[in-house]
Amino acid sequence: MLGFAIESCNIRELDESFYFNVSVYQDEKLVRDFYSGDVDFEIQCRLTGSHFAECVSESLSVGDFDVEIYAGSNFEGGRF
Repeated sequence: MLGFAIESCNIRELDESFYFNVSVYQDEKLVRDFYSGDVDFEIQCRLTGSHFAECVSESLSVGDFDVEIYAGSNFEGGRF
């Protein structure tokens, strides 16, 4: 069920302006890992400065599984 839900989101089709990673663990062992986009963003998010990607992360439990979600972008937003 979890694999179907992730794969139906087409995360493998993201361009290089994004990074998205979902890691699924069971009993602290990695069961499945899904990612797409620019993997350098995962490193950039640990750095300080205004020219690096910004990321968010979330952890949750789904039944017997622990799920870690990590996403990043280098888009600059603003208002007109």
